[in-house]
Amino acid sequence: MSGPGYALIFNNINFDGAPNISSGKSDKKAIVKFLECFKIKYSYHEDLTKAEIERVMKKVEKTNFTRHSCIIIFILSHGDRTSIISAKDTKYNLEDTIIFSLLRNGSLDEKPKFLFIDTCKGKNTPEKIRNEDTNEQRYPGQCVQSQIHDLHKPDFLLTFYSTYEGFVSYYDDRDGSVFTQTLCQHLVKYGHDRSLMYIIEKVMEAVKISKNGKQSPCLTTNYFGSYCFGDYLSESSSFSEFLNTKFTLKKKT
Repeated sequence: MSGPGYALIFNNINFDGAPNISSGKSDKKAIVKFLECFKIKYSYHEDLTKAEIERVMKKVEKTNFTRHSCIIIFILSHGDRTSIISAKDTKYNLEDTIIFSLLRNGSLDEKPKFLFIDTCKGKNTPEKIRNEDTNEQRYPGQCVQSQIHDLHKPDFLLTFYSTYEGFVSYYDDRDGSVFTQTLCQHLVKYGHDRSLMYIIEKVMEAVKISKNGKQSPCLTTNYFGSYCFGDYLSESSSFSEFLNTKFTLKKKT
């Protein structure tokens, strides 16, 4: 039986030519608390450039994850439409840089691959849909044929976005981003005996209620298994809930 999962955290707080994200430190603490509760080993990366992120993922491609039950990737940053995410220096495409690297690793074949993405996916807010957004420049990934020859089947993938395509995500300077804090709170609370899909449903509803409908997380998946983090604990752990947190509205860009 495989052991606990393995996680990578890409936390971009400071940017060249873009506003910094002050919630990054609080969000890191929430993520690490969840991972440590479930004995999940992790690699933490802060303020990496696009080239540095690519180098990390090249190492991931060659790592043997046979002893792990899944891989989890947290990404906290600015973002844009069509799976565009900001590194410290420039933007990159989620599929080309992150997901395709996972699919090149044969040891991850038929293992769940969970991605939790806390970024904006545009500039729209529910109160006002800006018509000019439809004319904004997009940054599609340059996926050439040679890059995709060695990919395994794109199965067992689950990507949970903090917001719907085209819309903003909110955060609080002191208490962290609404999505990441709510996600980690629910993972700690329910993860020992409930499936991830159950938790995701709870998180989606909690974020909507917290922001009075201003933020609506979105799930993209072809994995419908009943993965439970608690099933892979090597020893009993104590589980505690985060304190209820009230957030003030700000948005990532």
